[in-house]
Amino acid sequence: MTHLTLEKFRDALDKGLGRAVIQVREQGQDNLGDDILNACLASCCLWVYEHTPCSLCRESAVKALLERERAPKTLLLECLWDCSKDIRAMAKSRN
Repeated sequence: MTHLTLEKFRDALDKGLGRAVIQVREQGQDNLGDDILNACLASCCLWVYEHTPCSLCRESAVKALLERERAPKTLLLECLWDCSKDIRAMAKSRN
């Protein structure tokens, strides 16, 4: 029997939220124009970028923020040092 540690739980949460952000982007629901939805999704994207080790999840979160013009300058500066070259390139294109 496997014990669910806090670290395993957090890992699962990170991946689940990251996948949800990717799905929203891929299904085209990110252009709904609903201010509340966009604000909530932006908050989730910031959380994903700051907390998940998954580079694909972080990339999708950054793309969603940039598409909505909700990427803070501080995030873009941090993205310049991301391990993902694609995330670094997105940040460079906005600075």
